[in-house]
Amino acid sequence: MSSMGVHSASLCLAVTLLHLLQKSGSENVISQVLYCQPGHPQVGLVDTFEDDEMFHYDFHSEAGVARLPVFRQLAGDAYNASTISHDASLCQKIREVVTKALELIMPESKGIPKARVYTRSPLQLGKPNTLICYVSNFFPPTLNITWTKNSDLVWSGVNTTNAYPTHDLGFYMFSYLDIIPASDDIYGCHVAQEGEVYTTITYWVPKNAIPSDLLETVLCAVAFGIGAVCLILGIVLIVKARRPQYTGI
Repeated sequence: MSSMGVHSASLCLAVTLLHLLQKSGSENVISQVLYCQPGHPQVGLVDTFEDDEMFHYDFHSEAGVARLPVFRQLAGDAYNASTISHDASLCQKIREVVTKALELIMPESKGIPKARVYTRSPLQLGKPNTLICYVSNFFPPTLNITWTKNSDLVWSGVNTTNAYPTHDLGFYMFSYLDIIPASDDIYGCHVAQEGEVYTTITYWVPKNAIPSDLLETVLCAVAFGIGAVCLILGIVLIVKARRPQYTGI
């Protein structure tokens, strides 16, 4: 089954490759999405499982790139460079024709990005951590994400993923920032779409930090509790094993 989303500036072609049926009767979908647009990136190709990326095609190196090591072998065998080049060229031609045909007839479809910022690990002041900016609800996938710390732009320690397609032909992506949080820091994730005058900004400030000594105490208490349970269980098993066994005659 295939579907096509048409927009005056961008075009997405989504092809559902396989439906996997679980014992419960629900469906899991593996899909391949090819998109093309006049903005950057001009073309993209992504394979997903339930809206989570497995791997994508790098048009510069003409090779598949796995998001996780477990998909590395599949990514290497998933794509044919000549076929993808043909499909990408066809996508751009269709986009140009559809754009001209629908100009001033159908308004351009765009989503206003939503951003949420959170930490990768429990917050401890003065301890290295990573801020994650999760951006969703945007189309087309021409997005620029920047970070600020106390109103100053931050470039070091930033890593941003590609745009991942969803089942409804929207997109989402992540941006990561390595930090050492202090109590008076104010971080901002700034999301801007190409050609738009507005910017979506989500701020994050350290709060409800776990004191280092408290976290260590909690972890030690948990470890001690697990050790005590294992010790008691071991004693019970030893006593049970040594108990005389009587059999009736």
